[in-house]
Amino acid sequence: MRQIILILLNVMVGITIGWAQTPDWLQERPMGAFDYIGIGSASKDTPDYQQVAKRNALAELTSEIEVLVEANSLLTLLEKDNAQSSSSFTQMIQTTAHQQIQDYEVAGTYDDGERYWVYCRLDKETYATQRQLRREQAIKKGFDFWYQGQTALQEGYLISAIDFFIQGLNAIEPCANEDLSCSYNGQTLLLGNALYTSLKTVFNDIQITSSPSEVELSAFQTGQAAITLTVTKSGIPLRNVQISGAFISGSGALSAIPATDAQGMTTSYIQNVTSKGNNQQVQFALDLAPFQKINSPLFTSLREQVERQVPHCLVMVGTQKSQNLRAYVQTEQQGNEGIIRGIRSMIANKYFDLTDSPNTADVIIQINSEFIQGNLVEGDMFNMREYFTTVSIQLKNNRSGAILLNYVLDKRRTLAPVNQSAANARGAAIREVMKVINRELPKQLEQLNIDTEGDIPQVIEQRQAPRQPVSTQPVVVVQPQPQAGPSITPSTQPETPPQTPPSAELEQNVIIRYKGKRDMGERTFLRFEVINKNEKDYVLSVFLSDIVIVNAQGEELKTANIKIGAKYGSYHVSSLIVPDTPTLLEVEINRTNKIALFQLTNDSHRTIKIRNL
Repeated sequence: MRQIILILLNVMVGITIGWAQTPDWLQERPMGAFDYIGIGSASKDTPDYQQVAKRNALAELTSEIEVLVEANSLLTLLEKDNAQSSSSFTQMIQTTAHQQIQDYEVAGTYDDGERYWVYCRLDKETYATQRQLRREQAIKKGFDFWYQGQTALQEGYLISAIDFFIQGLNAIEPCANEDLSCSYNGQTLLLGNALYTSLKTVFNDIQITSSPSEVELSAFQTGQAAITLTVTKSGIPLRNVQISGAFISGSGALSAIPATDAQGMTTSYIQNVTSKGNNQQVQFALDLAPFQKINSPLFTSLREQVERQVPHCLVMVGTQKSQNLRAYVQTEQQGNEGIIRGIRSMIANKYFDLTDSPNTADVIIQINSEFIQGNLVEGDMFNMREYFTTVSIQLKNNRSGAILLNYVLDKRRTLAPVNQSAANARGAAIREVMKVINRELPKQLEQLNIDTEGDIPQVIEQRQAPRQPVSTQPVVVVQPQPQAGPSITPSTQPETPPQTPPSAELEQNVIIRYKGKRDMGERTFLRFEVINKNEKDYVLSVFLSDIVIVNAQGEELKTANIKIGAKYGSYHVSSLIVPDTPTLLEVEINRTNKIALFQLTNDSHRTIKIRNL
C-alpha cells in the first residue's frame, strides 16, 4: 500500500511539473495587436519535425495577413480576363507571400515529448515596411523589363521582346494584388496591366507570307521546293524569329527552318511529298517555345490565349494525278482477303493509284499472312481460345528491284470465346491487326523516296478467272509502247468552244472571277481571282459575315475562313490588289457539291452575286 501511494505521488508531481513547464503562449494564444502570430506543431515521429513545425507556424502567421486586391492591380485584370475565381488567385498570392516572409522572430519552442511546437511572430510595422520596399522594387524591375520589351518590339526583335515581358511579369507577380502605378512620359502607367496586355497582344499585326503560296510536286520523288517566308509586324521585319512547319493535310518531309534574318526572311524546303492528294497543306507558324517560360499558375490562361492566336500561313501542295505512282498488290495465299482489302484501301486512299497489272506498276506490294490457333485460356467465367496473326508487307521498286520497305507484325495475339467458329475468330483478329497496321504502316510509307528512272519490266501474266463478268465484245490486245509525251485520242466530235468563267464587277474595273472549287476532307474551297484593271492599287476588305453562300438544296452555308492573296482569317481579311495582277480569293466552307449562289459585299457596301457554280 505504501509503495502504491509513493507511485501516485510521483505521477502527480510529474504532471504538475510538466504543466508548469508548458509556456504561456501555448496555454493561451497571445493577442496580436502589434504582431502577426503563428503557432505550429509536428509529431516527433515526423522526419525533420522541427522544420515541419516551423513551416506550419509560418503558414498560420501568413494566413493572418489579409490580401487586399486593389482596383488598379494586375489581379483585378486577371479576374476579369479569366474564368478562375478570385479566391484561387488570392490563394496564389498568399502562397507567394508565405515564401517571401522575412524578419520574423521565433519567439519560443516547446517539446512535450510527443509533439514539437514553434511560436513565430512578425512585427506588423516591419512587415508594412517590407511590403512597401517590395512594391517599389517590383515597379522598378517590372518597368525596366517593359521598356526594354517595347524597344525590342519596335526594332523588330520579337523573341527578345517576349522574353522581356515574361521577365517583367515574373518580377511583379508577388505584388499582383497591389496598385503598381508609375509615371511615364507625364502619364500614369498601370505597370501590371501594361506588361500583361503587351504579352497578350504581342502577335497582333504580325503576318507570315509565303512565296510561292502553291507548289506542285511528284509524290515520293526526291526533290526540293523552296518556300520563302517573310515575317513582319506592322510592316517592320521581325528578326531572329523561329518558324515551325508541318503538313496539316497530306504528308511529306520538310527541311529544318533557320531563324529569320535582318529582313525578316527565311527559307523552308519541301523535300518530299509522300501522299498522292492534290489538296495537301503545309502550315508555317511562329514557334511557341519562348512562351514555355511562362510557368506561373497565375498566367496559365494568358499563355493559352496567346497560343490560340499564333500567326501562321498555309502553302498548298498539289500532285498531278498523271504523275501518281501506281502499285500492284499481290499475295500467294488464300484466306487473307480481309487484310488485302484493308491494305488496298489504305494504299489507294492516300499513297498510290492501284493497277491490276505488274506491267504498269511502279511499286510491287507483296502481302503474306499467317493465322495460327493457340492454346485454351481458362477463365473464371468463360474459357477463351488464343490466336496468333502474323502479317508481312514488302514494297519493291518494280523498275530496279530494290526493296523499299519491309513491315512485319509478328504473332499478334487475340482471344476469342472457345465456342466461336474459327472464321469468326479470324475476322475479329483481322480487325485488330488492321488497327495496328493503320497506325504503324503510314509512318514507314511516309519516309519513302522512290526512283522512277528506267523502264518497267514487262512480264507475261498468267491470268486467273476474271472477277468481273467477261465482255462478249472482241478483245484487242495492244502491246505497250514508250511514249514521248501524253497520248492524244483523236475525236470526230466538233470541239466545244471554251466557256467564259462566271464573274462579276465588284467596283469599277475590279472583277471577281470564279476559278473552280476543290474538296479536301470535310471542307470545300471556292476559288476566285480578283483582277484590278485600274491604274491605281485597290484594297479589298471583306468580313466573313458579309459573305452569303447557298447550296443547291437552298441551304445557307457558314463561311469558315477566307484567304485573299497570302492573308488568311476567320473574321476579317484586307489585302492590296495591284493592277493587272490576278490575286487569289479563297473561301472555305463545309463540303458541298454545287453552289446556287455566292454573294459578297465589301466594306464599301458594294455587292456581287455569282450563281450556279
